[in-house]
Amino acid sequence: MAKTDVQHDVIVIGAGIAGLVAANRAAQLGKRVIVLEKSKEEKYLCNSRYTYGTFHINFTDVGADEDVLFGKIEACSEGLARKDLARAIAKDGRRLMQWLRSEGIDLVDLGGYQTNVLAPPWREGFGLTWRGYAGDVALARLEENLRQRQGRTLRGMRARALKLAAGGIEVATDAAAGAAKFNAASVVIADGGFQANFDMIRAHICSAPEKSGVTHLVRIPV
Repeated sequence: MAKTDVQHDVIVIGAGIAGLVAANRAAQLGKRVIVLEKSKEEKYLCNSRYTYGTFHINFTDVGADEDVLFGKIEACSEGLARKDLARAIAKDGRRLMQWLRSEGIDLVDLGGYQTNVLAPPWREGFGLTWRGYAGDVALARLEENLRQRQGRTLRGMRARALKLAAGGIEVATDAAAGAAKFNAASVVIADGGFQANFDMIRAHICSAPEKSGVTHLVRIPV
């Protein structure tokens, strides 16, 4: 198994919007960042491309009062959410929108709770229309921003194991060109949900996911 000689401060697992936001922010703060993505294709299918791209907290504008948003999280989680995380989400939603705009991500206001929607939005019909819309455009912008900050995205790299190592954490991958190991002080796991997996949708939601609009129900968490 090959072992990389390049030293990294942060390894991000997953090149969806959560992973690329984390990677860009770390690089912006001067960290040496690498993103490991299991898919080989540049425009691979994932939740971040299927999504309508509406940022909200329990159907409430992320720019609402912090206490209001905290209450929404408490209500929808029946009080089971960790208080510190709930408070952080309620506090930082507005800041996230400001940061995305500063990264060149276009957001539009469609009214109601949809005050921050990735542009251009797609709102008609059903199926898997995503090319050139919302998350697809945002991912391309964020990946280019990361490249300009000297960060790297490695495709065909499926992370399969993490363990503590000298000076940090070791990530072992199953790579198309041979397995490899990467070391960094910190690792961010942002490998998404099951909505992009047709087999799991078929087992748990509907029998014909390829004919449904199920994947469009996905909304990016903040």
